[in-house]
Amino acid sequence: MHAITGCDSLLGTKIIDLLQQDEKDIRCLSVAQDEEALACALTGCSALFHCEEHLDFSNRSQEFFDINVTGTEKIIQAAVKAKVNRILYVSSIAAAGPSQSQKALSEAHEPNPLPAPYQDTKFKAEEAALRFAQENDIEVVIVRPGFLVGAGSNYAAACFSLYANSMIRIHPGSSKHIYSLIGADDAAAGCIAAMKKGRSGEVYYLTGDQPMQTAEILNLFSELSGLPSAFKLSAPLPLLLIFSSIKNAIPGINDDLLTHEFIENYLTWNWIFSNDKAKQELSFSPRPIRQDWLETIIWAAEQGYLKKSIADKVKEHALKIKTAI
Repeated sequence: MHAITGCDSLLGTKIIDLLQQDEKDIRCLSVAQDEEALACALTGCSALFHCEEHLDFSNRSQEFFDINVTGTEKIIQAAVKAKVNRILYVSSIAAAGPSQSQKALSEAHEPNPLPAPYQDTKFKAEEAALRFAQENDIEVVIVRPGFLVGAGSNYAAACFSLYANSMIRIHPGSSKHIYSLIGADDAAAGCIAAMKKGRSGEVYYLTGDQPMQTAEILNLFSELSGLPSAFKLSAPLPLLLIFSSIKNAIPGINDDLLTHEFIENYLTWNWIFSNDKAKQELSFSPRPIRQDWLETIIWAAEQGYLKKSIADKVKEHALKIKTAI
């Protein structure tokens, strides 16, 4: 029996799909349950995938801490009581902090998360997970997926829609910032591999082989959607922050991608990480991210992320590319 938290998340649903293909019995849990109820539910489970997290950019710090840190401590304490053999904690590259240069970071680099609620609490949760593992003789493996791309990724779809729906398409921040991305299907496969093969107490980056500059991402958006290319102009940070302030002052507008927290802590840094360790120890083998962006664009068009005036044309163009692959 395998237990999993965050069953309704994108990564959680992908992991469940893979476990079901392998004919594994699955039990879905939530850190909202009390510890005794969790321990009871975990009884008889040999493995726990802990995917549940609080992720948004609205700066509600207490929710981040309650779910990401306290929730992780609670589920692991319950797993210890239930004598679960092995836990996979799904963290994030955010827990490591950004790259200070254009060189990829490996697991050997000391984490240095920025003082932002999500990044800080994901790192604290990692520390808690490893501490409980040492104190209670339970195996814990940690994975840090890159930014998830694919059908069902709300943030990836929102990134594309920000480009597609704009009257004037320019680069948000520097066109040279670099990001480690990963398809949701590959991330799920990496989680399964880490549960099976990962060494207890170790961390693994689950990222694509080729990090992408902002300019490369926007060029790919144009190619896969059939929309005009972005102008080779960058919106500087002060202008983005002013726009964010104006947007946030308008009632009824909710856009996590244009909050101050997201702009300051994600758009203004490089996020580059090496997947060499995962490839060597887990046989991790991600596909090119182009396919995942294609699926994101089709899904975004179907789910109402795009203006009605362009949605059908974008979907038709992307489907033609998908059919030709």
